[in-house]
Amino acid sequence: MDDRLDARKSTGAAGRYIRELILDFGTGSSVMLALAAYNLGPGNVKRAVRKVDDPIKERNFWYLYRVRALPQETREYVPKIIAAMIIGRNPQRFGFG
Repeated sequence: MDDRLDARKSTGAAGRYIRELILDFGTGSSVMLALAAYNLGPGNVKRAVRKVDDPIKERNFWYLYRVRALPQETREYVPKIIAAMIIGRNPQRFGFG
């Protein structure tokens, strides 16, 4: 049996994984790094952070976005998730529901 096809189980597993990534990358603006890690993999995001000039100061998704330290797919993924969260909180405001 493949539990990835069970919407309830796979959603629960995804939520737990994102929680672990947030704990790993930190809260606040680093939540966006956790979302990037969900898409790209935590090791790849950590490598991207290490590549920038000041990895401590610039441990920020939008900085990595601007300097193109992350692949285009991941740079586009995080804003899409943020947009989905905003729309999901008030779908009528955006013409849904």
